[in-house]
Amino acid sequence: MKLPKSRLDERQKLEMLAVYQVGFWVLFWGMGTLLVGWAVLGLADVYVLVSGSAVFLVCCVTFTVGCIRRGIWSEYFKPSIKNNLIASLIATAAYAFLISGSPADRMIDMIVMFVVMFVSLTILMRVTKKRAARLEGKYED
Repeated sequence: MKLPKSRLDERQKLEMLAVYQVGFWVLFWGMGTLLVGWAVLGLADVYVLVSGSAVFLVCCVTFTVGCIRRGIWSEYFKPSIKNNLIASLIATAAYAFLISGSPADRMIDMIVMFVVMFVSLTILMRVTKKRAARLEGKYED
């Protein structure tokens, strides 16, 4: 099926993208908050948490892949080891705050969480930098 030609001018398209962006972030943070709240308060069974987590994960992966393909890291932060370190520490602190258990068990989990988060961010940062450099070369020609 062929879609009809867009009736929006450039300004209206940019405004619509701004609306989409707000909608995406409301969905992202709302879904994340609900999942954490349900898990912490024990208000949902396993099936609800798994299905909600799957939707949230698809949203995260779609956003991440879309940004990497366009060579975009963040609107506000530069891709750097320092920023990866700070983000990993924040995620680890949030994890430690939300998960209960003995301090020794949590310490091992926190170390694993930090390492996985830091390594993942560093790999994604390098891939994004390479993609951005390739796109810059493509558009300069």
